[in-house]
Amino acid sequence: MTKLPKFFLTISLASFALGAVVCLGDFNIHPSWAVALPTGAIFFGLFLNAYILQGEVAKYDEEVAKNLQAAQIASSRTNNTKIEQVSPSKPNELQLAIPH
Repeated sequence: MTKLPKFFLTISLASFALGAVVCLGDFNIHPSWAVALPTGAIFFGLFLNAYILQGEVAKYDEEVAKNLQAAQIASSRTNNTKIEQVSPSKPNELQLAIPH
């Protein structure tokens, strides 16, 4: 598990614990502390998303690295060829075919 899912899980468990103590306990605490319970649910959802998608992200990173390496190899092959630039003053066939 990477750092991000661990962070989300830690915050989620701490918020659930705090929310459970505030909601179920018989303490004289301001009711606004009850927002910790839904916050725990939100962070648990973020944890599930991050945990499920971390495998897909790893596959995507490998694919991008492979494509980048292939592009660099192809680029090194094409750097040896000369590219001719056509002067803009000479009209090409397409410009001649278009009526003005």
